[in-house]
Formats: sequence, structure tokens, C-alpha cells
Amino acid sequence: MPASAGFLISPAMNKSPAPSVYFIGLGALGILYAKAIENALGKHSVTFAADKKRCERYKQEEIYLNDQRCFFNFVTPDESSAPADFLFFSVKGTALDDAIKTAAPLVNENTVIISLLNGISSEEILKTAFPQANVLYCIGQKMDALKQGSKVIYRDLGELCIGIPKNNQNPKLEAALRRTEDFFDSISLPYVSEEDIIHRMWCKWMLNVGVNQAVMINEGKFRTVHQEGAPRETMKAAMREVLALSQKNGVCLTEDEYLQYLGIIDKLNPEGMPSMRQDGVNKRRSEVEMFAGTVVALGKELGVPTPVNEKILQKVREMESNY
Repeated sequence: MPASAGFLISPAMNKSPAPSVYFIGLGALGILYAKAIENALGKHSVTFAADKKRCERYKQEEIYLNDQRCFFNFVTPDESSAPADFLFFSVKGTALDDAIKTAAPLVNENTVIISLLNGISSEEILKTAFPQANVLYCIGQKMDALKQGSKVIYRDLGELCIGIPKNNQNPKLEAALRRTEDFFDSISLPYVSEEDIIHRMWCKWMLNVGVNQAVMINEGKFRTVHQEGAPRETMKAAMREVLALSQKNGVCLTEDEYLQYLGIIDKLNPEGMPSMRQDGVNKRRSEVEMFAGTVVALGKELGVPTPVNEKILQKVREMESNY
């Protein structure tokens, strides 16, 4: 069941040893949730793993969450004394392959892997890379973290939606889900256990396909799509193409869910911006292939027209070619 939505938390922990918690990727969600866990378990309870060059750079940065300075542990995986109990991937989709190589020494048969990446494909990639581990399905939603340099600004912490596919036949994975729920409960981390996590992931993907890309190509902020006009109509049309795809592949998103996720977008901080637009501001390659690229590919496979996402894909590729 969901935990409390509180953030600055320090509940009394039981006497069992605290789990080893690692993050790969110092992005907005990595900082946001690493700090939430550290606030509950105490200083140095969370470790970021990276290659030697990144570790040295991270140690020189002054990292802030809102106005609070963060002092995280940074180690290379070969410096770790034990495998991870919980391993969070919080990199961009474009960096997942490198992150997998970095994380390999931290993974064993007991490790629970949780992906904070956008899209609907990272869990399958991680399952292939780490067949011995326990890969849960996860999406983060309702947060509005904005990273500027080494500072993350947020208003809403949001929640993690976790689960395993409905057709799962693996008792070990079910036990890993229970263990994760117990862990999140013990630290009051806001989460929801989803009975149909694949359906929920498609809901979030529909949101991202709309808001991330519409704000990106219009070089705006969330307020750009909060008001009526062409950017908002582009967002809605891109989302509706995901809705149409879901009707063909059995996920079956509904009109009510489409409206629900429009409502979530409309409650985001008007002055914030999605991760894809943040990439554009910093002249970094975006996750457009996970959004429009995947929509277009699935559209061809399922025979569903996707003209809006085709135009978005072309536009973003043109923008990035000029970096």
C-alpha cells in the first residue's frame, strides 16, 4: 500500500542491518530519491557508483536539493565492499548501456533493480543484462524536479509506481517486490504497488510522449502547454497516438486515463520543464527515440498512423543535429 507522502523523514528503524542502496546516475530523480532515502536511513546510507572520472568530478561539485546541500558517497564499483541490496538506475536512456557496464560488479542474485528511466523498454534491457537479479518494473510520476547544473529544484516529490507483470511465474521476483514494499514502508517513501504495472507504465509513457516532446520542440516550460494553443494541441495529439497504439496491442488505455494524465500535466509547476527540454537547454542528446521513435516504430508494426510523432521525431533530430 502507498506510504506517506512526507519527505523529511526519520522513522525509527528496526534492529536489522540497513540495506545497501546504490544509485547509478546523478540526474534529477537520482538526487531526489537518494536524498529521500538518506534522510530516513542517515548520512552515508546511499552510495552513487560511477567510473573513476565521473566520481572525481562528482566529488568536486556542490550538489543541492532546493536549498539543502547534499553530501553523497561516490565510489567506483570495484571499491564497493558488497553487492547492492537495492540498485536504482537514474540515468538518461541514452546512457543506459554504459550504466549497465558500471553497475555489473554491484549485482548478484539478491539485488533488486529499480529503473527510474522514462519509456517502456529499460526493464527489458536490464533483465537481459542481469538475468540473475530481480528487476522490478517502475515509473515515477507527479514529481516536477528540475536540474540546473548540480542543483535540483522541486516542489512535488511525486511517487514511485512499482510492480511485476501480471503473467509473472517467478516466486523469487514476487518476494523481491514484497521486500521492496517493506523497505519503502520502513522509510515512508511514497509509492504505489500496481496490480497492472505495464498498463501504468504506458499511462506514464503517454504523458511523456506528450508533454516532454511538446515542450521540447516549442523550447518552453510547462506553462507552454498549460495554456490553449498549438503546443497544447500537439501534446494532446501525440498522447492520443499512444492511446491508439494501446488499443491495438492489448494494453488498452482509456479515455478517462488520457484525461487523468492531462490533469497531472496541468498541475505541474508552470515554471518547471521536463527532462527532455532540460536536455535541449544543455545541448544534450534527448530521449526522443524512447518517445517518438518508439511510437513511430510501434505504429508501423501495428498498422497505426502516427503522423504527429513522426513530425516531432524529425523536428527533434533536426534540432539536435545543430548542437
